[in-house]
Amino acid sequence: MLTDLLTGDCDRISKDFSHTRRLLLEHVRIHTQGDGGVAVPEPVYRQIAAIIRAQIQSGELPPDKRIPTEKDLVDLYGVARTTARRAIKVLRDEHLIYTVPQRGSYVSPR
Repeated sequence: MLTDLLTGDCDRISKDFSHTRRLLLEHVRIHTQGDGGVAVPEPVYRQIAAIIRAQIQSGELPPDKRIPTEKDLVDLYGVARTTARRAIKVLRDEHLIYTVPQRGSYVSPR
């Protein structure tokens, strides 16, 4: 029975990771230099910010709704806490979210 539970959790985690990986790949943006230089993928923290931005703009995350915490982003995307923190900062700098110390970050009223 424990083996079944563990196997089920592994399957769920694998599906969640596959879904997350697909989302990240869908949001990868390539920037090319004007002189035809090498294409450079957008940094992961900006990709994560783009995913959350799209959720805000679509209404999936309505005003005053809490967005995923840094830890949630670390677990969801498999990134370092610094990367998650930078993604949140991008959204805060764009005035899409506001942060309440010790409570979390929330979607800004429109």
